[in-house]
Amino acid sequence: MDASTFPIMKNIIYKTILFSLILITFSCSNDSEGDESEVDEPITMVGTWQLTSYTFENSYDFNGDGTSSNDFIEETNCFTDVRIIFNEDGTGEQIATSLSFTIIDDEIVMNCEPPTTVQKTWSLDGSELTVQSEGLGFKAIVDGNSFSYTWNADALVQFFFGDEYSDNETYVYTKVE
Repeated sequence: MDASTFPIMKNIIYKTILFSLILITFSCSNDSEGDESEVDEPITMVGTWQLTSYTFENSYDFNGDGTSSNDFIEETNCFTDVRIIFNEDGTGEQIATSLSFTIIDDEIVMNCEPPTTVQKTWSLDGSELTVQSEGLGFKAIVDGNSFSYTWNADALVQFFFGDEYSDNETYVYTKVE
């Protein structure tokens, strides 16, 4: 090997080592990089949660406008301000509204009642939320910034439409503050 080939060989070896290092750097990955997306953020219930969906499995015409819907908020316009406020100490309150019914000319007429405040207690076990008030309560599943639960609505739909009806209603609350 003469002296003129030495710089060429040195250049080839240098480029080969550099290429190998680049290849190794980009082909290897850190196994912990993928774990970051799998780590769930802790669920924080403290704050205000707005009722954003109140639906039935079936569609009904509760407001008598000739159009059936499974969206009870749309059918009544009574539940737009319903919310639950959870405090850090496991207490809270629900701003709720209710319906009253009157019969006028053999027709059932729905009336929205003014909002009332109901005191609540709550606890969270993983993603299962338990809310209690005066012996009544519900268990909900928390998913990010929303939680939902399903309730048997037979009494309500049977009152309006007859004993042969059976249904469930689902409530969805979304965190707003």
